[in-house]
Amino acid sequence: MRAQTVVAGFVLLLTLACAGAPRALADAEANADTAPRDGLRFVALADHIDADNGRAAAAYLIGEMRGVVPGSVLPDDQELFSYYKDGAADYSVSFFNELDFSGVAFDKPQTATLITDRHVLFAGHFTRQPGATLSFFAKDSSRVDRTVKALRRVGKAPRADDRGEADIDLTVGLLDEPVPAKIAVYPLLDVAFPTLAGLYGRQVPVIVTNRRRRASISTLNVQTSIDRGYTYQTYKLGSEPLSLPEDWSYRPRKGDSGNPSFYVVDGELVLASTFSNAAGAGNGPNLAYEPVQQRIQAAIDALNAEAEEAPR
Repeated sequence: MRAQTVVAGFVLLLTLACAGAPRALADAEANADTAPRDGLRFVALADHIDADNGRAAAAYLIGEMRGVVPGSVLPDDQELFSYYKDGAADYSVSFFNELDFSGVAFDKPQTATLITDRHVLFAGHFTRQPGATLSFFAKDSSRVDRTVKALRRVGKAPRADDRGEADIDLTVGLLDEPVPAKIAVYPLLDVAFPTLAGLYGRQVPVIVTNRRRRASISTLNVQTSIDRGYTYQTYKLGSEPLSLPEDWSYRPRKGDSGNPSFYVVDGELVLASTFSNAAGAGNGPNLAYEPVQQRIQAAIDALNAEAEEAPR
């Protein structure tokens, strides 16, 4: 049975490679058009591979990234924008822009990432204050501005090693009104599959962004630093097994906190983490860890309740 599952995983990867990235992108856009946007959305790897098989899950994520990255890359491919100044922006012709980065507000160092059409994630220690403006740019380069109405720190989550709780370096921001459908909202990985034991301990490539509005590929250790239980996960330099040039792996610097990293699932960006600090090749909250997701949802609920109670 195990051998059959592994074979099935490789057959699926071959099928995806033959289908090509444009078809996957079209499918992702169609799914995004019909998916609810006013609450957290989750993407299940179980819809794409056999259940409870961490090896197949990692192979699928690697295959999806291979479908995005061409056989040869240039340094300029890391630029998400060809122009970004004075409240205007144009996306570059980078292959990265076959994907949709419109739900990331890169206009200030305190980067914000949409997780619903009215809620964003910041690094907990690096936020914009209520009243600040966030600027998002749709794929047609039109700008959408929203105002931060309120903030809620995500708080702590229990460590997976049963040694108390660990702080989660995340803050949820509530916007003054929802963004339109032309601005992306990013789902999280469904924790129901694979199990923690299935995917954890494996290394998969992710797209990482930084304060300079660039994207690159790093390897994510889908497990966490021992001192924080499963609350945090770490990055390593290198894009194994994609074998990209060394300068394609990004070492975060001061000011990169809050910049998101993404898996690719069915041609869609799925939020994996946000930079918390620059130690080593960086680390950040594990957004596929159920207690972290629960705390994010609790922060969303609290912000919504406060907004309902506020005088109109």
